[in-house]
Amino acid sequence: MKIHCISCGHQLDLDDQTYAHYDGLVRCWVCKSMMKVHIVDSSVESLTLADTATSSREAEPIPPCSPHLLHRPEVAKPQPIARSQGVAS
Repeated sequence: MKIHCISCGHQLDLDDQTYAHYDGLVRCWVCKSMMKVHIVDSSVESLTLADTATSSREAEPIPPCSPHLLHRPEVAKPQPIARSQGVAS
């Protein structure tokens, strides 16, 4: 299931099975905005920007988005180039 963040417009992929019947908060992983979403039978009934004061008080666990969106491999650090001690002739 795909929804767009109200704040930044980024498309979020939500797992169809996890979110088939869901009423709660979803966080945009790009801009970190919290949205209240109400989903019934895999259909989004309402999507609103969550009040930050309310969302910080609600301690419900938030199901993750699609796993491929959460996986961010670490960027490899550059390795120093080995310099040769001398040139063989």
